[in-house]
Amino acid sequence: MKRTIAALLALTLLACNAIVGVVDVQPGNPGSFNNDGGNGGGGNFDGSGDPVGGDDSGPIGVIDAGPIAAPPAVQVMGGFDHTCAKSKSGVLKCWGSNVLGQSGNGVNTLPDGAAPPDVVTPLSVVGAGTGIIGIGNGLNHTCAIKSDHSLVCWGYNYSGQLGDGKKVPQSPTPIAVSGVSNVVQVAGGIVFTCAVISGGGVKCWGDNGHGQLGNGNNSATTSIVDVSGLSDAVEVAVGSYHACALRSGGTVSCWGMNTAGQLGNGNTKDAYAPTDVGVSQGMHITAGFNFSCAVKSTGQIMCWGGNDYGQLGNNTSTSAPTPTPAVVTGIQDAVSIGAGTNHACAVRKSGSVSCWGLNDDGQLGIGMKSASSGMPNPTPVAVVGISNAVSMGQVLGLHTCAVNANGVVLCWGTNFYSELAEDATTQHEYSPVSVAGFP
Repeated sequence: MKRTIAALLALTLLACNAIVGVVDVQPGNPGSFNNDGGNGGGGNFDGSGDPVGGDDSGPIGVIDAGPIAAPPAVQVMGGFDHTCAKSKSGVLKCWGSNVLGQSGNGVNTLPDGAAPPDVVTPLSVVGAGTGIIGIGNGLNHTCAIKSDHSLVCWGYNYSGQLGDGKKVPQSPTPIAVSGVSNVVQVAGGIVFTCAVISGGGVKCWGDNGHGQLGNGNNSATTSIVDVSGLSDAVEVAVGSYHACALRSGGTVSCWGMNTAGQLGNGNTKDAYAPTDVGVSQGMHITAGFNFSCAVKSTGQIMCWGGNDYGQLGNNTSTSAPTPTPAVVTGIQDAVSIGAGTNHACAVRKSGSVSCWGLNDDGQLGIGMKSASSGMPNPTPVAVVGISNAVSMGQVLGLHTCAVNANGVVLCWGTNFYSELAEDATTQHEYSPVSVAGFP
């Protein structure tokens, strides 16, 4: 039986925190731009001589790659039951569930009033245009950064997460986010969205019941607000009701819901403004359902928050309200990271991928699912069949995606809504498969 949106939202009331799209960056000066392609994805190449991690778009281009890495030229992000990817040329396609307009194909309802069907193969987002330089998915919404660094969003909008100052139910086509410009990275949660702005500021909008907008209170607002005290952010990672920012000095600050210690500040109280996490030398960050992780410049990974399914990767099932003293077991060479609902995966320097946490739908990519849906996998295991990965996608749900050095998008895990886009079937996959029809 398909997992319903209502079921997931009920789950969030019990456990509280999810994930969505971030781009791989490294600490540095977020205030300048160029168009030199950067060094994202570790400088791997796609065969054409251009770095897979580079970006060839627009006069403004990408964050200065000295030493911040550019957004991956091929980038994949996923919501709970849909997936989107941008090609090297900036073409954006989405697939999977579209019941709330999250796949962006322009279909809101069918002539008989029924909800639109799933998008079984990748389709271009209607009205998004080309030259897309970055994407970020929420639970049931998606946002894209255009070549002029403006932002558009589409999908579910009950809490104003599309950024148009309204709370219309949904939009199946992109709408302009008002009051935001010079966007360099975007990420979404269940019903809110945050973006890093040139210069290092972070702006958020949507639901604020747990202070996840980071503006010092938890009052509802349809306005876009500044996250308090941040002027040096280079990356933002968004969970279901919490967010974290990587700062230019390699430190990390988090805010919002904290029921499982996902803010990493030593307690379990919600924080309405950024609080410091005991992380130094941070290079990348990610946020899962009720946990957060950071890749250090040493290649080690530190995680904090909920750990019921081994999602902290430290060979325990004990939650931790501060970065775990025991780093993710056995990984000293991570270059990219992405989290799902209760699992995480890292690209390693060799191009292999390792995952840990929940594997009830094969989201760890090890060729099988766990015998028990609650069985934890508290230490990293190798994903089958990947040897040249360059970046992980942020995926909110129970599937996982990565990009390899040839620009191919690979996904695995649950496929209830064709979120794997595998030959128009809904068969789950326990090891990586190429996304059919992309680019």
